[in-house]
Amino acid sequence: RVIDALRSAGQAIPDHLLSSLSPLTWEHVNLTGDYLWEEKPALDKNGFRAIPFNP
Repeated sequence: RVIDALRSAGQAIPDHLLSSLSPLTWEHVNLTGDYLWEEKPALDKNGFRAIPFNP
């Protein structure tokens, strides 16, 4: 979904780079190495979390 959203916004994303992507980011780990997870993330009507997207 993220790749589709970026491409529809005009971003050029080569397919050969997609195999290097990880589905998780590091934002859930703070500077001391502790993992921070929301107990109940907000979901949209389809059951997905919002994509943090700022073109």
